[in-house]
Amino acid sequence: MSETRAHSKIAPSVPRSEGYLGSVRAVVWETFLVNVVALLKSAARRISRGEEGFDYQSRKSWWGSGSYPVLNGHVRLPLENSITDALARACEAIRRGRRPNHFLIEKQIFIAQQQPREQQAQLGDTAYKTDIQIASSSLHYLDLRIEAKRILGGGDVTDYCGEEGLMRFAHAEPYTNQPVGMMLGYIFRHDDVHWQAEIEGRAVANGATCFGTLRAGRWILPSCTVTSPTVGEVLVIHLLLPFESKPSAREMDRKGENGSCVQG
Repeated sequence: MSETRAHSKIAPSVPRSEGYLGSVRAVVWETFLVNVVALLKSAARRISRGEEGFDYQSRKSWWGSGSYPVLNGHVRLPLENSITDALARACEAIRRGRRPNHFLIEKQIFIAQQQPREQQAQLGDTAYKTDIQIASSSLHYLDLRIEAKRILGGGDVTDYCGEEGLMRFAHAEPYTNQPVGMMLGYIFRHDDVHWQAEIEGRAVANGATCFGTLRAGRWILPSCTVTSPTVGEVLVIHLLLPFESKPSAREMDRKGENGSCVQG
């Protein structure tokens, strides 16, 4: 049975934040994460709506070539890397439009993709990379590494919580050196509550602890702790962002009246 937290603020839950300096940094982390969550949600919403300048779904490279069974039909999904690329570009476009005294501008926040992990033996093409990095050029400790996964069915939750997903934060060559990381789930059916319950079960089974919820501004986000033998505990925030399949799996679910997904 995992330990649980109520809807507490993020700062008191940030690991490795002992002493006065650590507590100050934890508060800055909390402000940073609130801004990052707002940025990612805004970017995903604009992409999903196909707003001017954010119409990435119309590009040929958006859709994958395979199909996945949902109820009595099949759907196509956007490529994971295409969503990630579009999301990073949209975040940067939104960031550039913020006022000069906005946190993202004041702290010189930047967004990058496929950046190498800091501690690893590999170099070049074989180096382990992180999907998205959102970090500060002026505050070296604000360096959020984000791992992204698509979620259509239960098998995807296994991948999301597995060695190529959440448990990357527990590697000896850690996904991040910092006390906080993030998992992004690109979801194509059901709501957050459905997937959060599945993610908690799989994450705890894989060794994650302290699964609970934290308040980030006006949002309540799932979180857990994983431990790397190299850097120690890492607080991992889970953020689920909705996108559509072709045809819409959500619409198929509505028409199927609580039908279930069977994936091969």
